[in-house]
Amino acid sequence: MTGKILVLDSVATNRIVMKVKLVSARYETLTAATCKDALQLMEREKPDLLLINLSDPVEDSHQFCKRLKANPKFRDTAIVAIGIADTSRARFAALDAGADEVLPHPISDAFMLARIRGLLRRRIANLEWDIRNETSQALGFEEEVVPILAPAHLCLAPANANRASVLKNLFANLTQFSVSFRIGAEALSTSADNVSSEVFVIDAWNIDACALVSDIYSRPNLRNSQIMVVAPKGRSDIAVQALDFGAGEVVYDDISSNELAIRIDGLIQHKRRQDKQRKCVLSGLEAATLDPLTGLYNRRYAKTYLKGVAEQAFEKRESYALLIFDIDHFKQINDRFGHAHGDLVLKKVANCLEQIFRSLDLVARIGGEEFLVAMPETSLCQAELAAERVRETISRESFDFDRAESTINITVSAGVAVNDVLGKCLTPPEVLFSKADAALYEAKSSGRDKVALSAHAA
Repeated sequence: MTGKILVLDSVATNRIVMKVKLVSARYETLTAATCKDALQLMEREKPDLLLINLSDPVEDSHQFCKRLKANPKFRDTAIVAIGIADTSRARFAALDAGADEVLPHPISDAFMLARIRGLLRRRIANLEWDIRNETSQALGFEEEVVPILAPAHLCLAPANANRASVLKNLFANLTQFSVSFRIGAEALSTSADNVSSEVFVIDAWNIDACALVSDIYSRPNLRNSQIMVVAPKGRSDIAVQALDFGAGEVVYDDISSNELAIRIDGLIQHKRRQDKQRKCVLSGLEAATLDPLTGLYNRRYAKTYLKGVAEQAFEKRESYALLIFDIDHFKQINDRFGHAHGDLVLKKVANCLEQIFRSLDLVARIGGEEFLVAMPETSLCQAELAAERVRETISRESFDFDRAESTINITVSAGVAVNDVLGKCLTPPEVLFSKADAALYEAKSSGRDKVALSAHAA
């Protein structure tokens, strides 16, 4: 089964007919005759989608939908309303009650199934981001304060200049949105606008709207946008194809302003929710892999990264180097000037390392006053020269703490190790790290402000 659907309809015949259609489409299908029964099933079975007949004369199904959407447990349960008259007023009332889609009578089976597929894809995406977000919060990464957002920007893509006036009239009353126009495939170009479009509205009149939908989602800078396709009235074939290509909404060109506004608003809310979830997860990843003081990678990230460097070097029979730097007499700096000034020294050393090494090199703070640099495709001679450059650069730096007798000079010691290119088996990065660490100890023992090479590499 590809999803679990609950059918709520007081008419037994309607429930049976709908269940047959959904089971044929390989959906696990539950049925309920009353809102009370439906709520009990939702609590117990947790369906992915509710298909509800809003024309029930006995119960207030609209209020039932509102209560569901207000309940956090059912927030992501998609709601498809059926059984209503095909009027703009009836459609708007259903959407306003919380329905994600409205299918007036008579129902197109192809369109219904396409809409169900799209809504289930959206639900799965939301659940996946929620799980990642909850994991980040469980690890102690706080959710960021939501900034005040500017009005959403819509990019309207009419099929031609004549159709542009049609879309312009359609959106004339939606002044709460910022709107720009691009003819057809010109919507793919974002260079002319200095704003990113949250929603693309594609006119399917006499153009291949599905190809444009696919093209938008293939662009890295556009793929997180939402898409609405405006199809000619009665062209359900275009609507079905557009939904299966990933369009978030498909409407017909006789849609009312009120219904259009609520559907656009739904797309914007969905996009902004996913943007927020995505940002929270990425912030959590950064917090898990970056040193908060210096902005360099931390020991956890470096350990994982080194495995890939070692494996790649072994496959290509290339050498790679590990360099460990340690700030000399760092404890004395903290004791004399305080930890705040010690932090400034750490930041300045980190900045120096970032400026000296290549973009393909890994620079990490691995604890206290120790820094690790991994240099792929690097010989022992090249690594030694790089370490000496760091040592000389830092020794020439003047650390001014903006107070009397607070200008001091810092020195660093370094240990260097390079893998065995001729070895018959992969040298574990832990082994190479131990060699670099031993070389660092030798540099410290021989007077500091020195670079020492691993005995196995020299």
